[in-house]
Parts: sequence; structure tokens; C-alpha cells
Amino acid sequence: MHKLSVAVIYVQYEPEKHNGSLSFFRGMLDRIQHDFRFVIIDNKIGNKFPETLADGTILIGGDNSIYDFSGWQKGVQWIDGRNEKYDLIIFANDSYPLNINEYKGCLNSNLFYILKKYNLSAGVIYNSNYRDWRRYFVLRPDEYRIGGCSFNYWVRSNFMIMPYNVRKIMKSVNEATNNMISPEYNEQNIFSDQVSRSLQKHILTYLCPEKEEDPKYIWHSRFVLARETYQHFRIKARVLLCEKLLGPYALSSDSFFVDIRTIGILHQMDRFVPRLVCNIIHWLKTNPNRQIYYLFIFKRFIKYVRKNI
Repeated sequence: MHKLSVAVIYVQYEPEKHNGSLSFFRGMLDRIQHDFRFVIIDNKIGNKFPETLADGTILIGGDNSIYDFSGWQKGVQWIDGRNEKYDLIIFANDSYPLNINEYKGCLNSNLFYILKKYNLSAGVIYNSNYRDWRRYFVLRPDEYRIGGCSFNYWVRSNFMIMPYNVRKIMKSVNEATNNMISPEYNEQNIFSDQVSRSLQKHILTYLCPEKEEDPKYIWHSRFVLARETYQHFRIKARVLLCEKLLGPYALSSDSFFVDIRTIGILHQMDRFVPRLVCNIIHWLKTNPNRQIYYLFIFKRFIKYVRKNI
């Protein structure tokens, strides 16, 4: 098989915070037999004219206005301005080490071929699960809504791979979320009607929790929501909404997210029963909320194999 061309837009701000070494990240990709073009957005140095480094990497200063999402959008704009064409595009940031063990073993050449062949996007997917006792008995995650999109899962955005033709969803989610949160502090009317009450509650609890909230379900740098902290809250809430919209917006761009941990099985099946793979992909694409059930079955299968083989 021929090598695929892959653009990599990597956003950094505090790489030392999570030991997010760029050299280690590059090392993970260097062992894969595809051609990678790196564009680094450094959100800490401010708007800086693009600079070509000795190894051909492009370094661009970002404004950190919507954290990683504004950085990724800036990288896409730079690539589009040069009329460069790629097969796939990777979006990542310097927090990738936080869950690296979930996807590091999945990174190989076959992963990229499957994504290209079926026009799939990949990332680590989590369900919006119940937090109380029901989660032990009912496989029915909480469902959130933004506008006309209802979803029960979200894609962790520190490492994602998408078809190149889906890249502009970064701009789409950034623009969409700008009107979902009031520009000024209004305790009674923070979110627009586009955001469901359940999702509003989730964001408020995650960023500005009460003292009795379980630390497992809240953000590490929580703060009290008030007039003086509102702009800080607004940016972080927009980031969460952008992350939630990645799945629905990828679907509207004729792709959809599949959990990166399940691609290996799809590749093996594709070698022998490609029609079955097509059926599975069609089943998931028709109703992407089924992804959670597919992932549930996959995890149980892997657990069984490891225990009995």
C-alpha cells in the first residue's frame, strides 16, 4: 500500500504541565509508515508570523482565545492558505499524555488506511453516563442536546484523526458556540435555548461545582461563578461545547467518529468480511448514539479474551 499524507496540527501552551513532550509525540508517529507534516501552534507566544524550523515543522503563534480550538482553527487556515492537500489530519494538544495508554497501542499504519478507506474519524469516545446507581444496571447514558443534535457520547479532543475534508468543522464549532453563551454575565440566562437543560447543568457542575460534588466528575481547576470570573467561565464552557459538537458536526460532514480502540478489530474484519464492516459502519452512521453500545460490547470482548487466552 502507498503511504498516506497526514497533516498534524499540534497545539501547545504548557507542555510541562502534563509532560506533553512534542518530541515524544513525534516519536509515536515516526514509527508509522506514512508521511506526516507538522504544524505547531504555540498559544503562549501570541500571534507570531509562521516560522519554518530546521526539520521542516511550521511554528505559528496562537492567541489562546478558545484554547486548543482556536489554535486548531488557525492551523487549518494556514494549511488552506497554501492549498496543500492531505489524506487525513490529526488534531492534538500537549495534554495527550493524560490518556495515552488508551490509544497509544492503536497507532499503526492500518489505522490510517481504515480511516481513509471508510472516511471515518477516530478518537477516544466516552459516554455521558449516569453518575448514580443506575449506571450499574442500565446501559443508557444521559442524552444531551445542542440545537437539533442529540447525543449520548463525546470525543476526547486531545488526540483525534479525521478525513482531511472534515477539517473545517473546527471553524464551524467555534462559530456555533459563540452564540450559545451570553457575552455578559446574567445569572438567570447564561446559555441560549439551543443548549439543553441537562447539558447546561453538566457544564455548570463540572466547572463550578458545589463542595459536595464528587471530585471524579468535576474539573480540576474549579472556581466560583461570579461576575468577575464569568469571562473565564465563558471560554471554558465554549471549549466544552466545541468538544461536544465534534461528533455531530463530523457526521454532518459525511464522516463520523469511531472509537480509536475499536479500529483494530474493524481492520481484521475488513481483511476477511469487508461487507460486514460496511454494514457495521452503516449501522453506526445511521444512529451514531449506538457507538456507546458497540464500544460496550467491544470492551467486554477484549476483557474476555485477555482473561481466557
